[in-house]
Amino acid sequence: MNVRNLSIPIYCDGFYLVSLKGTIKAMSQRNASLSLKVHKRSNEPILHVKVTEEVVDSVTVSEMQFKDKVYLEANRDANYKDLKLGLFLLTPRLDCLLDEDKM
Repeated sequence: MNVRNLSIPIYCDGFYLVSLKGTIKAMSQRNASLSLKVHKRSNEPILHVKVTEEVVDSVTVSEMQFKDKVYLEANRDANYKDLKLGLFLLTPRLDCLLDEDKM
């Protein structure tokens, strides 16, 4: 999958395993809450993580459709180390567009 305009475009209808893993630390304000949200479309949250420790390890399943876009948003500045957003198609690839139709 390619990142375009700070988002990941979805080309296949189906169910996706969405994972967010890594190390993160808020840059300022001790004891202030830090939250990460993974969205699809413009404002539908898929995964919302309130960071209470430095390690993030969350997984969920979400149904997505062609032309959805997935992106990550943080509510404040933080240092990210090895933070990975994973999308894994769980549905058979029969619902995928051909490569030449993706553009």
